[in-house]
Amino acid sequence: MTGSRPRNVTLLAIAFEGGLVLFAWGLGRVTGFPITSQMHVSWAAIGMAVGETLPLLLLAWWSLHTRWTPVAQFVETVRKAVVPIFAGTPVYALALVSFLAGVGEEALFRGVLLSVAAKWLGGFGALVATSVLFGLAHIVTPGYAVVAGLVGAYLGGLALLHQNILVPMLVHALYDFVALAYLLPLVGRTGVGKGPS
Repeated sequence: MTGSRPRNVTLLAIAFEGGLVLFAWGLGRVTGFPITSQMHVSWAAIGMAVGETLPLLLLAWWSLHTRWTPVAQFVETVRKAVVPIFAGTPVYALALVSFLAGVGEEALFRGVLLSVAAKWLGGFGALVATSVLFGLAHIVTPGYAVVAGLVGAYLGGLALLHQNILVPMLVHALYDFVALAYLLPLVGRTGVGKGPS
C-alpha cells in the first residue's frame, strides 16, 4: 500500500498542476491577457531564470542551517507536512510536477491575475494583491503562507521586471525541482534547521 502512495500523490499533483495550466490558459484568453503573448522564449530569458533561481536556493539552504526560531519552525512544518507527501517519488515525476507547477501557477498568478490586477491597482498594488493570494493558496500553516507570499512577491517582481512570464515560470519550476529532489529529502533525513527548544 505504501508503494502506491507516492504514485497516487504524484498523479494527483500532475493532474492538479496540469489542470491549472489549462485553467490559466483559458482565463487568459477570456480576460484578454493570453499567456502565449506574455511568453518570449530566448536563451537570454533562460539564462536569467537560472541566475534568478539562485537567491531562492541560497535562502532555502540558509533556512536548513539557521537556528533562528521562526525559520526553524518553518523548516519543521515542511518536514512534517510536505516531506511525507513526496517521499519515495521518482526524480522524473518530481521534475514533471515541478515543471507543471512552475508553468501553471505562474501562468495564473503572474500571467493572468497580475495583469488583470495591474489594470485596477497599478503594478505595485497588483504585486501585493497577487502575492497575498499566492500565500493564501499555499496556507499549510500561517508561517508557510507568509513565506509563499514572499516568494510570490519575488516571482511577481521578476514578471514585472522582465515583462516575460517565461522567467518566473522557469525560476519557479527550477526551485521546486531542487527543493523536492534535494532539499526535502535532506530535511526529512537529518531534521536540520531545528531551532533550540
